[in-house]
Amino acid sequence: MKRTKIMAALLAALLIVSALPLAAFAGGGSFWLQRVTEEEVVVYSSSESFGFEVEPKNAAGEVRYYWFQIDANGRPVNVGDDGEPVIVGNGRALYMHNIPEEKMNEHLYYRCMANDGSESAYVDFSCVLYPIGFEDDYEGPVDHIAIDRLPFRLEYGQGETLDLSGLSYDIYYEDGGHAGVYVMDNASAGDLAWRPVVLTEEGRQIVTLYYKEASAEFSVTVNRVEGYVPPEDNDEEYEVDLELTELPEKLNYFPGEKIDLSGIRCRLWTNMGFRDITDPSEFVVYPDTADGMGPMTVSVEYKGHFAVSYEINVEMINDIFDQEYEVDLEILEAPARRDYIYGEPIDLTGIKCRLYTTLGFKDITDPKELRAEPASADSFGNMTVTVYYNDVVSDTYDIVVGQPDIGDLTGPAAPEVPPAPAPQGPAHPFNDIPEGAYYEQAVAWAYQTGVTDGNGKDKFMPFQLCTRGQVVTFLWRAMGSPEPENLQEPFDDVNENDYFYKPVIWAVSHGITDGTSATTFSPASQCRRSHILTFLWRTLGKPGDTGAEKTNEWWADALAWADSSGGKSLLDETKDPTDGSYDVRDFCPRFEVVTYLYRAMLMMNGPTRQ
Repeated sequence: MKRTKIMAALLAALLIVSALPLAAFAGGGSFWLQRVTEEEVVVYSSSESFGFEVEPKNAAGEVRYYWFQIDANGRPVNVGDDGEPVIVGNGRALYMHNIPEEKMNEHLYYRCMANDGSESAYVDFSCVLYPIGFEDDYEGPVDHIAIDRLPFRLEYGQGETLDLSGLSYDIYYEDGGHAGVYVMDNASAGDLAWRPVVLTEEGRQIVTLYYKEASAEFSVTVNRVEGYVPPEDNDEEYEVDLELTELPEKLNYFPGEKIDLSGIRCRLWTNMGFRDITDPSEFVVYPDTADGMGPMTVSVEYKGHFAVSYEINVEMINDIFDQEYEVDLEILEAPARRDYIYGEPIDLTGIKCRLYTTLGFKDITDPKELRAEPASADSFGNMTVTVYYNDVVSDTYDIVVGQPDIGDLTGPAAPEVPPAPAPQGPAHPFNDIPEGAYYEQAVAWAYQTGVTDGNGKDKFMPFQLCTRGQVVTFLWRAMGSPEPENLQEPFDDVNENDYFYKPVIWAVSHGITDGTSATTFSPASQCRRSHILTFLWRTLGKPGDTGAEKTNEWWADALAWADSSGGKSLLDETKDPTDGSYDVRDFCPRFEVVTYLYRAMLMMNGPTRQ
């Protein structure tokens, strides 16, 4: 078996920690130390810290701790080399340390001494770091595999993904060879596969591990989750998660350099297993250039559904000082015009910018060399304009946009809200909507008014997460599917053949959304609660607007409105039942989206919700 196939397993190591028989209690008194650390502690390399933890018992006063290394006979060595422990609560002390690479396979011993002001006690530990891996000779057929230790987690709720962290198993080859494997996490499982990936069946569920032609089984407990409806057709594959398993080869950049994903490896998990993705063309990277200095986070997105991130470093490189690259842009003098009427194009006449490069700086006064984003005054009141040079470096300035006579609104004129007739009973064709569920009426309304017809058959798929394109389409249909006045495509990822084409144009024209960037709407990205509430709030005229949407908590006014409008909360039944909390960062499933839509329509134009 090739070492390249075992991924992180070659770096994995087990730190075996056990109490020595030298554990003692000074003076025979009542004060003593109890070892909290489990008998086996796992570290993954010699550079990773491990820990010993102790808890004082029957202490008469404040406890002071002293840690130091000892030899096999209990004699102190390197006294004073080790620092004070970290007090972790309840009087416990945690000591962190590393085993040097040169100490591989060598036993090391440590002692913790403690004093409570009147008595002393101590306890000793031993440890050894040794590698677990594969032999290169083992390329033959596999006879069988055997589970050596079960994963850490053996209890789940319905719908959760199986976690193999902590699993260890042995591979036995037909030629008599043998290799042990330790699984740090799902991403490091190498050639191991398993079913199921998503646990759906309540009660005891069998998990089968597959390694080449061999298999082994263990069981987990799956607890019932209220409202969870298991999928009936498990043969239909759907994506579950994305993990970054190998970083791209290039991690150091100079300013303005294009991000290179060569060498990246991501694992795409589905309900049926996983597949590894190594083709950079399958990803969208943001930002696509090194547009900062120092450490910088790069986000890698797959099909708009899932994203992972990693860190790069951006710095000046000595051997490029003979070449010029943009580093920063500073606006020295703002454009002459600072007051606008909504919809007018941004005028950069009179601007003066200083462009800093690897060779120095130069001043720019020609507006044709710059680009304003947004290109027109597209919001009311104070508005920030970003000025770009070469789409690499930028700076901002503020303008004031005048409001036309549209009442109390602080954005584009809100669309007229049509009446929301109550559904004629709970009639709908969906067999995955539990009778009496709080969202049943909302689903019936959405079906009867054409907001959504589920999967077009007998499934509504209430727990499927909604994308931005779906949410805007639902909202547009709830508003009567109005024809947009201008059919010009506002984003590069929205075209006239998309089902969400008209809904997106309509939403942008009414200030309900302005996309995820100047050129993208990201229709396939999953929609969070904060987004749907803000879309609704803007659609209905921004009631209770305090200007919070211009801050980092841009969703605050929408949340406050949703939680109190009409004396009832849109959020009823969707809050955490244990403490009443509500996390706006959560992704929004289909049943929540139609519930919020239905309740919002009733609050504005329909009967009071009971």
